[in-house]
Order: sequence, then structure tokens, then C-alpha cells
Amino acid sequence: MYVHMYVCTYVCMHTCQNFHYVVLLLCMRTSLLLINVKCLLANDWKLSLGWLTTVTAFLWFYVGIPYSVWLPGFIPAPYICSLEFGDLSSYVSNIPFVNNLETDIGKPDSIMFSSWSSIWTYHTTSENLTHIVNRIDINHKRKNFNSLTNFAQKNSSTIILVDYGDSCLRKLNRFSKKVSAFVGRCGHTGFRDGLGEKAKFNSPYQVIIDPEDREQFIVTDQGNNALRRISIVSPTSANVSTILSNLPTAPTAIAWHPQKHRTVFVTCECVVAEVNLISHRLVAHESACTLQSSILWLTNEVLLLTNDGMDGLLVGYITHEIQWERVIILGLSTPKGLLRVNDQVYIGVANGINKYPGMTVKW
Repeated sequence: MYVHMYVCTYVCMHTCQNFHYVVLLLCMRTSLLLINVKCLLANDWKLSLGWLTTVTAFLWFYVGIPYSVWLPGFIPAPYICSLEFGDLSSYVSNIPFVNNLETDIGKPDSIMFSSWSSIWTYHTTSENLTHIVNRIDINHKRKNFNSLTNFAQKNSSTIILVDYGDSCLRKLNRFSKKVSAFVGRCGHTGFRDGLGEKAKFNSPYQVIIDPEDREQFIVTDQGNNALRRISIVSPTSANVSTILSNLPTAPTAIAWHPQKHRTVFVTCECVVAEVNLISHRLVAHESACTLQSSILWLTNEVLLLTNDGMDGLLVGYITHEIQWERVIILGLSTPKGLLRVNDQVYIGVANGINKYPGMTVKW
């Protein structure tokens, strides 16, 4: 009886979504309680045992599980999450697959964002849209880049572009709109450290700047299952080195840990890896087996991941492990980029940007 209760509870918690979990668990609780009551009313010869079983089942299913009275280390507590936010209030449309959003360093009241083929700025008050650069430079009849997946602002004038399609990183001057080579040999894949174009990448995906040293960047090198460091050594050259080359699977999104010093979070399909950049120690946490394109920290304990495969978000709550919850948002198509500005959350989607006011997570 008690083994059955434990097994059913465990399977239910680990295989169901919030709604299904609650429904199935309530049905299971009620059915087991009715069985015990039926036996009791039938004057079963084990009357006292029936009473004991009924009371125990009642306490177990209606008190113990909901209020997390658990055997430590034996049964994990359930987690039921709700993501609350206001109605979709405004959006940028007709720009396909917005994959990265950042607050514009040069204009704090604007958002800078990228799609596969261009970079834009969006004024959050006037909602004016300004184009910075396209994939093809029509005036000079040259290709600026192949396909962008990410960028990082070094300062108000210099932007580092991740050219996923050409397996390199480029540098953009936002005022002259000139795009030049930065690191990696564009159009060639490989795995090699070195200066400038001597280095090689294989489908780099995201880049973040080091907040303690803005002359350094961390890059997820998807095709090499690696985490790479870029260090600017002079105004015209930068060096590429490898931090880790044994990530569990192809890395995509990356973000700094809000609490742990010199530690980043990296999404690797079914795993979210926590990597210390000093010790190179890697701690893996299980996640959903889909492409997670962006990481956004709501608090020091709660993070959001965009989840291409489910047209929704993954919400993670960090204790000693990460507890994940899937959140479906109607009308959210292929979410990629994430940005929070004050109480507003912006999500890059398949056809532009959605804006949601006042997003909060409750557990």
C-alpha cells in the first residue's frame, strides 16, 4: 500500500505538467482514501488496521505531500509555478527571428536588437525603430556578415557581432556602420586558438562581455562543444583561447551567474551547465531537451530560458539544484531573445518583439 503510494506519487511528479500533476494526484489521493473507507465500512476483520491505514493515507496525501513534509533526500517536493504578467501591450513586427536584445549603451532609453540579417534600435517611449546595419552593404556591394545569432556592446560605438553562418566574430562601428574582421577566419570552420583570423570557430552562437574587464568576451562555440575566451590585446588585434572543450553537448545561450563570482550559466540542449571560469569546474543541471536561446535572471534565484521547441518559457528556481517548470504563453511563436527593463519584459519572437509589463514568478 505504502510502496504503491510512493511510486505513484513519484511517477506523477516527474512525468506531468502542473495541471496534469494536480489532477492525477488528487484522483489518486481520493481513490485510495475511498478504498480504505470502503474496507472500513464493510467491517473488515482488520478494523483497527483499516482505521490506521485510512488516517495515514489521509495525512500522507492531503497534508504531507502538499506541505512538503518529506523524507529528506528520499522524495523531492513538488513545485508549482505561476508566471504572471500583464497583457501584451506593444510590439515590433515584421522583423523575423529577433534573437538578441540588450539595453542600448549609447541610448539607455532604447533597446538594441538583432535578427539573422540586421541590427536595429527601438526607442521604448516613442516606439521609433532605427536601422543600424544590414547583412548586405548595398552601397559598397559587399557582405557584412552571413547570419547573426548574437552581439555584445563593448562601448557606445563598438559592437561585437557573432556570425554563426561564417563561423567568426566581426566588429561593427555603429556610427560609420563599417563592419570589419575581429576573430576567427570567416567562412572557414575549425578549432584553433590564436590571434585574430588565425583562430578558428565552428558555428559560434553567443557572446557576453566580461563585466570586470570589458576587453574580454566569453563565446559559446557550438560546433566544438566549447567555451572560448576572447582577449583584446591591442586596438587592432585580439587573442582567442579555450576555457572548456568538453561541454556535455553543443552550447547555445550564456549568462553570468548573479551570485557566484566568475561563474557563467551555459545551456547545452538537455543540460544547463554551471562553469567556474577560474577553476574550470563544471556542474551540470538537467533541463528540457530543446534549444534554449537566451537566459534572463529575474532574481538571484529565478531564471527564465526561451525554449524554441515549445513556444514558451522555462522557469528555473535554484536551490541546491534547479527545479524547472514549463510555461506556455499563447501567441508566443519561436521565442529567442530576452530582456528585462524595469518592470517590462521583452521577448524576441518569430516575427518581431513582444512586450509584457510586470512579469513575476510565484512558487
